[in-house]
Amino acid sequence: MSHSLTMKAVFYFLIGVAIYFFYLLASIPANFAINKFLPGNISSSINYTNSSGTLWSGKLAGLSVKKIDLGKVNWELSAIPLIWGSTNLHLTARRDDALLRTRALLKEGQLQLGNTELEIPVSDLMPLLYGLPISFDGNFRAHFKDIIIEPGKQLTIKGRAVLTDVKLVAPQALSLGNFIIQFEAEENGTRITINDEQGPVAVDAVVNLSGAGRYTFKSTFTPQPSADDTIKNSLVMLGNADSQGRHSISYSGVLPIKF
Repeated sequence: MSHSLTMKAVFYFLIGVAIYFFYLLASIPANFAINKFLPGNISSSINYTNSSGTLWSGKLAGLSVKKIDLGKVNWELSAIPLIWGSTNLHLTARRDDALLRTRALLKEGQLQLGNTELEIPVSDLMPLLYGLPISFDGNFRAHFKDIIIEPGKQLTIKGRAVLTDVKLVAPQALSLGNFIIQFEAEENGTRITINDEQGPVAVDAVVNLSGAGRYTFKSTFTPQPSADDTIKNSLVMLGNADSQGRHSISYSGVLPIKF
């Protein structure tokens, strides 16, 4: 009888410990989780304000990544994938003129983003191409099927984006129309092609992005019959045209966000 009571007491004690343990996990504050678990090489690129909620379901009043303002953020973290050593996070960032919605899976040092939607002004993306001698504005809307990031090794993107109402801001203001961007994974990097949709300037651009975040940008700009003299004269600032009337530009650099 005494042995039976002892076993029951141990059993109930273990149940109580388990319940308390899960209670602690369920109530981990969002701010503590961000400061404790976010890798240093990533956290140095991120600024956030007014976190609330828990590790599993939380909010940020504001989030910026390398000076790109993403607005208010909500997330839901699934507990079950943690059992086999992965992290499954559903995240939405929103502001008046921008939206980011994605599902993030982190496993064995590799970050995978699936079914990512992104809407943002083009001007907000220019810091990623710091040093490029030309600057654009307009609207960027994209759907990425897969984005895989492994720091220093892999940066592959599959998806499609549309640029609308694009304007060249520098070296001189020009209206360029709409563009289609295709993202194709190649080995450990990404090949990005940019083409116009029958605008006043025919654009044929290619960006090759390596797994380490290095990129090369090459493009030709060819004035179309509908282009006015302002556009034609402005393109001369990019360099003299070749025999087919194309003005070329090329540039290389490293993304300011470390991968």
